[in-house]
Amino acid sequence: MNNHETILVLNDLIESCFDSQRGFQEAADNATDMSVKRFFNENSRDRGRFMMSLMREVRTLGGGPEVRSSAAASLHRLWIKIIGTLSGRDDRNLLAEADRGEAAVIKSYEEALLKGLPVYIHSLIEAQYASIKRTRELIKNMLAAAKAASATVSK
Repeated sequence: MNNHETILVLNDLIESCFDSQRGFQEAADNATDMSVKRFFNENSRDRGRFMMSLMREVRTLGGGPEVRSSAAASLHRLWIKIIGTLSGRDDRNLLAEADRGEAAVIKSYEEALLKGLPVYIHSLIEAQYASIKRTRELIKNMLAAAKAASATVSK
């Protein structure tokens, strides 16, 4: 894979990280439970670090990093805002949306890992991918706990 193609792949991942960062920040702004708010804020910062790391690689390859938001991500953030407004800032719904958003990010990373990227870039992306998968598992666990807690309360 040549530098131009590698830069295109990296810029797609930068877009995914940017969307994820903004989505986590939007969720943090709407969360009510402090531990959920902290979790969302931490992951927003992580995605920012991932994005900066990918941008460095693009510059090293002689390209210009592109930070843009996808239309789907803009709709996702709008949905999070609507959930926050209509549901009285329901953390469970925010976690469900975060899970859906992370599924999209994971898909982007899986597609990138199938490309013939240079080994050092592949390793970087693989490490970020593993972290994102762990985050999604934590989201699923938090969502299950929130559902269990609300089921107990409603009994």
